[in-house]
Amino acid sequence: MPTHQQTHQAGRHLVVGQTLLRGHRASLSGAQTFVDVGGRRAAVMSPARAPG
Repeated sequence: MPTHQQTHQAGRHLVVGQTLLRGHRASLSGAQTFVDVGGRRAAVMSPARAPG
């Protein structure tokens, strides 16, 4: 099972990929939390995982 950090990083890459596919500029920004989308910075949060 992936760690919380791995899940979060995958989410950031997914956001950037989807944005690029829609024809907008996007890139990872900062070490962990942010992406730049169309020149604006956005925070990407990963959902809490259910205990299991």
